[in-house]
Amino acid sequence: MLKIAKGRISYPAVIGAVLFMIVQVIATLNLPSLTSNIVNNGVATGDISYIWKIGFEMIGFSLLSVVAAFGNVFLAARSSQQLGKNLRSDIYKKVINFSNDEFDKAKAQVKSDSKKVLGESISLEFEEHSSGWNIWTISPFTGKKLIIKEDGKFLIQDNK
Repeated sequence: MLKIAKGRISYPAVIGAVLFMIVQVIATLNLPSLTSNIVNNGVATGDISYIWKIGFEMIGFSLLSVVAAFGNVFLAARSSQQLGKNLRSDIYKKVINFSNDEFDKAKAQVKSDSKKVLGESISLEFEEHSSGWNIWTISPFTGKKLIIKEDGKFLIQDNK
């Protein structure tokens, strides 16, 4: 998997997602010790100001955890979408340069593999348009047309 991602993924975004996850975990793991401090040092001694102080710290750690979780999910989702786009673009560029024999061989392999996995055939089709070519197939799950465009973008259309 690392071989596939190499050169196609934003390393700062991945590092940022991991750092956000670490912050989230640390903030979440601090909450039980703060709760025990409230019980042991605040409730047991009747110190209301200490309970309020630690309560506000707990709210701060909770908010920090939520912000870190949001940052983690945002960066991870963005990185995975970028990786998918880059992979589709690379596949498109490779397939579009196939000779007729290579294309027929690849198409036969996809059909064979899809029969093993899905029990039905998937065919790849080329569609010429004004600015180049699209590669498309019909999804066996939804019946919708799945298109990989030249720039690596992925479109889903109703099959007409």
